[in-house]
Amino acid sequence: MEDSLASSVFVGAPMAIVAVDRTGRVRNHNPAAQQLFGAVLDDPSLSIDALFEGFNLDDVATPEAAQAFNGRRDPSGQAPIWQARRADGEDAFVEIQATRFTHKTCDCATLFIQDVSARVAAETAVQDLRLQIMYNWRLNSLGEVASMAAHDLSQPLSAAANFLEAARRMAEARPEAADDLPQALIAAKGQIDRATAIIRRLRQMMRHESGPRVRENVSEVVKEILPILRMHAGGTRADIQVRLDPADTAWCDRVQIQQVLINLIRNALDAPENGKRRRIEIAGGPVDGGYQLSVADNGPGVAPDMAGKLFEPLASSKPGGMGLGLSICRTLVEAHGGTLALTPSPLGGAAFAFNLADETLTEAPRPAESNRSDDLLLLARASSGGAAVVSRAPIGPGAVFSRLN
Repeated sequence: MEDSLASSVFVGAPMAIVAVDRTGRVRNHNPAAQQLFGAVLDDPSLSIDALFEGFNLDDVATPEAAQAFNGRRDPSGQAPIWQARRADGEDAFVEIQATRFTHKTCDCATLFIQDVSARVAAETAVQDLRLQIMYNWRLNSLGEVASMAAHDLSQPLSAAANFLEAARRMAEARPEAADDLPQALIAAKGQIDRATAIIRRLRQMMRHESGPRVRENVSEVVKEILPILRMHAGGTRADIQVRLDPADTAWCDRVQIQQVLINLIRNALDAPENGKRRRIEIAGGPVDGGYQLSVADNGPGVAPDMAGKLFEPLASSKPGGMGLGLSICRTLVEAHGGTLALTPSPLGGAAFAFNLADETLTEAPRPAESNRSDDLLLLARASSGGAAVVSRAPIGPGAVFSRLN
């Protein structure tokens, strides 16, 4: 009766089951395995290496080893995912659990194989969508960036033109004053260099890819975006104050953190009027081995019905708002090993604070780049608010798809 029940379970199991002896030879399999791997399982000399290249039988050589194998997890608690080959020749991504058993003359390991290819494909699709949303979010600001460029470039280009015109008049009116020309030309070149730097900064802000995380001077990071913010604040007569120690530094992707700050400050500027001149304060300082930045305002605050869903995509209190800004901000902050939260504002309105992990004190996973286009897969994990965190991980035998919290 027990043998009959076990046989029925083996045959009817919805997941693939394969029995492997100590030499690595496949001794038995169920119909689900046949459906997954195809006719290759009919070869009596088939080795497990043909199904999962690099699979090490020593990892499941004893009941204790099999138990340890089953408990393997990456830092986010996810089981390893292996690459296999389907019956139709396509790649399959599977999770494997193992157990040891002895039956008659066979001392075998039983592998329970769960095909998770659909889940991996869905996660990849989510990531593609997230990247497209972020890219569209930037493109939606293209008109505003054009205005920023016109505003920021007008001063240095006008100054350069004035210096060059002064040099021309000097050369025409007083040829004997030629010694003064180099100073005017140097000043003009300085203004052109400044305009070039502004163009470079705006291009970085619109670039699809992010840069490396390095130790940045926080004051300089904020200082670069102040002209943009103050131009946006011009119509509201808002007062933007910065309270930062000029010596403070933090590990970050400069452009991504600037995007976060710009979005938070724009939200504060666009908040409904409450009869007060709008005040916004950018503050920061070291905390818990990392660095915390906050943006506070004296506006009307966050409505109670919005507080619980602020970071969810498509949740917006603005007429016509897409509700993506805070969700994307949270994604960028979480990719830095930090959190973004609504906190009490010292100015009486709303405040958002986020922290940046210090990569010299933590071992936050940093995806390795590769030149091989066929060995990388972009993944994302949807959090409760729908935000996705990008991780790039190698695909191969026993590869763990690392995910960042």
